[in-house]
Amino acid sequence: MGRRAAIGVALAAAAVAAPLVGSAIGMGQAMSDLGLHDAAAKDDAAAIRALLAAGAAIDARDNAGRTPLLVATQVNGIRAAEALIAAGADVNLADGNGVTPLHHARGRGFAAMEQALAKAGAR
Repeated sequence: MGRRAAIGVALAAAAVAAPLVGSAIGMGQAMSDLGLHDAAAKDDAAAIRALLAAGAAIDARDNAGRTPLLVATQVNGIRAAEALIAAGADVNLADGNGVTPLHHARGRGFAAMEQALAKAGAR
């Protein structure tokens, strides 16, 4: 996929994710800054890959200190988490409260998510 096509897909994914603005974007943050967070909240691995190809920051944080991987973990978005992990997301980055993706998965009983994170080296 060429860069222009990837940017087009990323923009389309951001437009589709607009209804989720309140879920991942805090006050003062633009949709374009946190498109990965919204794609993660929707468990949309294809949008994540397109956004990353267009240059999105894989470990960007929202106002709560959450990375896209943390958002995926919170909603048990296993496809999104796997796409982020495969692309090199840091599986040990904690949110603003010091809670890691593995803590989120264990605390919510998301066994498949916990296994995927542990396999990727989460502590």
